[in-house]
Amino acid sequence: MRYPNLPTGLSNLETSRWAFDQAARVPAEQAIVEIGVYRARTTCWLASGAQSGHGAHVWGVDPWDLPQHDPVKPKFRDSKQRRLANSHVRGAGVARGVTLVQNFSVPEGLNWSGPEIGFIYIDGDHTYDGCLADWNAWRPHLTTDAVIAFDDYCDSRHPGVKQVVDQLVAEGQITKPAIIGGRLAVSRLL
Repeated sequence: MRYPNLPTGLSNLETSRWAFDQAARVPAEQAIVEIGVYRARTTCWLASGAQSGHGAHVWGVDPWDLPQHDPVKPKFRDSKQRRLANSHVRGAGVARGVTLVQNFSVPEGLNWSGPEIGFIYIDGDHTYDGCLADWNAWRPHLTTDAVIAFDDYCDSRHPGVKQVVDQLVAEGQITKPAIIGGRLAVSRLL
């Protein structure tokens, strides 16, 4: 497989290449959704993969500089990040296959009217409550064989993500995850 020469941003190369490969497998009539875009580096890998495969469209959802967004982490609510995300998508040549949505992920998921989702990449609010809310809002829109990726599945930095994934496994909602690149938990619905 020949991978694009794209920066990886906050993800490592193994995770980015896995996202590329997975996006290539999603059928054109299904959606790829990324929750938590930041500067859109992963978005570009997803869209490049989709273009190399069946051509599924990628939606990236992020609140960026909305007034209510994360007062604790100002770097994530700077309008510069939204402009950079748009610039990176255009610069990677994937703009036709990407829709960037400035909104909070939960209301966007609850009101989703796009196609069924064949691949969801959850990298939004890393707290237990935030991650679980993302899951509950987007879960109804997943295809029965959708691939589910939770980024930052690790005890030390983001215990909320790990707690949610482990809980969903224990409840029999998703399969036990495979771990990609040391921190991406990949699962499917049960």
